[in-house]
Formats: sequence, structure tokens, C-alpha cells
Amino acid sequence: MLSNVKYIGDSYVNTTEGEYHYSNHHPAIILPKIFDTVQSIKVSRSNIIENPDGTTSKKHTKYSGKRVVHETVDIEQLKYDLGFEEIIPPQD
Repeated sequence: MLSNVKYIGDSYVNTTEGEYHYSNHHPAIILPKIFDTVQSIKVSRSNIIENPDGTTSKKHTKYSGKRVVHETVDIEQLKYDLGFEEIIPPQD
């Protein structure tokens, strides 16, 4: 779900030969801004890095097998930054 572009209303057709990308193909379930934010968070938390020559490898750290979150996300600030306050009315 976190990587599926169909949730923002886009669609890819004929992915095996000559891929076609349709923007705004259908109504979006989430805002593209939220989708892009999630993609950047996924990249920052990933254990895979891209080398200068274009190949990929895993990070080699002392605790590379364990997931340690170095960054916390303030949910209320994220809602404000993404404009949720205007879209979703507060629940009583």
C-alpha cells in the first residue's frame, strides 16, 4: 500500500512492454503530497544504499540487522504541514 501509485489516482498500463503512465486516471484515495512524504520516509529508513556506480548494497553498521528509528515524527505537525486541518474536520 505504501508504494502503490493507484492510491494517488495514477495508473501504469502494459508494464512488460512500453510502459504507459496515466496521471489522474481515477479519484485519489490519499493526497499525492502524503504519498511523496511516505516515499521519502521509506528511503530514509531503508537499509539499502545506492553506490556511486549505480549498484545497490546493504548498509554495514554495527547493528545493521536491527531497526533503530533515529527520527521521530510529530503527527500533529505532519497533519498541519500536509493540510489535514483543512481537509478532515476535527472529531467531536
